Amino acid sequence: MKALYKAALAAQMAQEAEGNEEKNTPAPVSWYIYPAIRTAASKEIAATGKLYALLPAGKYDIEKVISSYQLCPVPGQNIKRVQVIYNPRLNRKFGLELNTLNAKHNKPAFNAHWRNEQGQQGAWRDTTHQLLEVLAKPHRDVQNPHVKILPMWHATNAQILPSLFETGFANLAMVDTGFFGKGIYSAAEARYSQTVYGKMYATPALLMNWVASFSAYPVIDGDMGKLQGGANLGNYDAHFIPVRPLNPQDPDESVFYPCRVGEKATYTEMVVFQSAQCLPRYLVELQSDLLKTPQEIEEAKLKHAAEQVQKANAKQQADDMEKQLVQQALEAAQKQAALLEKEQEKEKIKAEQIEAEKVATNLNGIKPLGLNEEKGGLQQAEIEDRPDENDLLFMEDKQPNNDETIASNNGEQLLQEGEKRKPSLVNPRKYVTEHQWIVSLLNTDGVVAGLKGAGHVKMLIEGIEKSSHHHFFKFYFRICDIIPDLVEDDNSLINKKGRIIDVQCLKTVPANVDYKKSPSRSYIVTPLDAKAIVASVERDRAICQAAQTGNGEYPLYQSVGTHHVLSDAGMGHNSASWCVEKLALAGIDLTNRASKAKKVTSPCVIC
Repeated sequence: MKALYKAALAAQMAQEAEGNEEKNTPAPVSWYIYPAIRTAASKEIAATGKLYALLPAGKYDIEKVISSYQLCPVPGQNIKRVQVIYNPRLNRKFGLELNTLNAKHNKPAFNAHWRNEQGQQGAWRDTTHQLLEVLAKPHRDVQNPHVKILPMWHATNAQILPSLFETGFANLAMVDTGFFGKGIYSAAEARYSQTVYGKMYATPALLMNWVASFSAYPVIDGDMGKLQGGANLGNYDAHFIPVRPLNPQDPDESVFYPCRVGEKATYTEMVVFQSAQCLPRYLVELQSDLLKTPQEIEEAKLKHAAEQVQKANAKQQADDMEKQLVQQALEAAQKQAALLEKEQEKEKIKAEQIEAEKVATNLNGIKPLGLNEEKGGLQQAEIEDRPDENDLLFMEDKQPNNDETIASNNGEQLLQEGEKRKPSLVNPRKYVTEHQWIVSLLNTDGVVAGLKGAGHVKMLIEGIEKSSHHHFFKFYFRICDIIPDLVEDDNSLINKKGRIIDVQCLKTVPANVDYKKSPSRSYIVTPLDAKAIVASVERDRAICQAAQTGNGEYPLYQSVGTHHVLSDAGMGHNSASWCVEKLALAGIDLTNRASKAKKVTSPCVIC
């Protein structure tokens, strides 16, 4: 059979596709028009003034038509010629219809209610739907993945072709009231369209169309009564019908009904109800098979087999060469990307440091922001405290909990593609975004021995920023803390003294740590203010690291901090007052106890 097709099409493919192989490359989606064909058609339309062009098909279009024709060819006939139909208006109309159909996905109004049907009929309807999925799968449009697109055959009167090519299909039953609804009928099998519908015309013409549907109703035996002569059923945009002949013994039978449960389909029909769902693409001309002697047939088989082996070998060599070139290009691109990423990271860190220094330089004279006061386009407001009412500002410090002490690294926690927000680790009911970050003070030790205000404070910064990975965002996370070293011979009962020997600013979310359980107070800040805080923490960390090598002194430490009534002036911070100092960089003043915020109905308050 393949030899007959090759003989019938050899002349057309040699004359019409020769010289266009480089331009006429395969299109990325089945229904797309090829660039070379579109360019030639556009020129012809401009020259003739018509709304459409009819051009000889190239190699890939011919192969596409043959592939569909071979599913069920017309007995005694093969393909003589294929012409491409291109109407820019109909092409755009079909593309827009695909967008409209795809938009129905996840809309309850377009749910397929047939799925609720139970029993034997429900199972058979599902089997019918699976057949539609199989037919449509090879032709998916990646931009409209929820739409089923099928190459379907349609026989019509050759005299109406110019009108059909200009305006598309009319939304009417083609011959009668329509067994399965009043719409546009097509079949997956060329034989069915040509022998059943084509024989109704003195001069039949055979078209191959692209037919689209989001939700087709799977039609089974017993459905004809509710479909015949009517519009589309319910919220379905198409009807899909596997059919069998009324009299299987009659080769010329022209009456077909939906399959009964367990019955094998002879052909498959599709009915759509909007003309935009059906795009005429190919005009296919058939001819009788050429009679050949047994010797000619055998020679053709041997020649074809030899050509296939030669093609396979050439393709394998080309594939191997392409793989090698792709691998080399990939390795070079990866090296270049790694170098570029390092340079970008260096520039980013440098820019952040410069910006943070500018912010720190301009801090003098900045007034603390009250509730709902505008700053950088955000509402600055204190987020509701956790149920524990411990005053984080005036607490007596404990040694930090080392469960969270882990090595810092430069890893990124990437979000899913297209995701631009993430629930807060402190309060999951609220989200951080690219423009709204959250700074939280956490009492990680809670109430110690019933003493209100005891514990150890850490500062957690959360945000979202663009990643170096294309189309992705990453979760920005910092947990900041000081590590004190108390003087061993200090006999003070309450305010013990010492040094801050290290400052931590970890970038990775620790495992098995639930920040929701810690008493906390949180604030919404801009990304710029948050990074100014981080830059200040990193400077403190650098001071401690310098002191460890003998280049400078450690910062001083006192267990009640700088804001307690028992604190000693100039003797340093505890964890709480150190965090409060950092918050001041974002315009948040916690040193006035009388100004503690109450709950307000502000979009920036997390309840």
